[in-house]
Amino acid sequence: MPESLQLPEKLDFTFAPNLLGRIRALRGQSIVLDGQNVRVLGGLCAQILLSAWHLWEADGENLKINPSSSMQEDMARLGLPQTMLKEAVKS
Repeated sequence: MPESLQLPEKLDFTFAPNLLGRIRALRGQSIVLDGQNVRVLGGLCAQILLSAWHLWEADGENLKINPSSSMQEDMARLGLPQTMLKEAVKS
């Protein structure tokens, strides 16, 4: 069972160092990022998520995101791949 990490309502530049630290601490295991409460996804946090996703893929682990509808819209607007999303979330 993958580790789950609850994301806050606002993923902006002020939360970026915290997000990076929390994700780094989970490297080496499959994780699901629970973004059901996220209302705002900023560019810097999006870059961290994308970079982590690529690292996990290179390590042979899974990193998936279970986004809120707002987070999913921001991800699409920022050009993040839909393959980052948890299978059950597809719309």
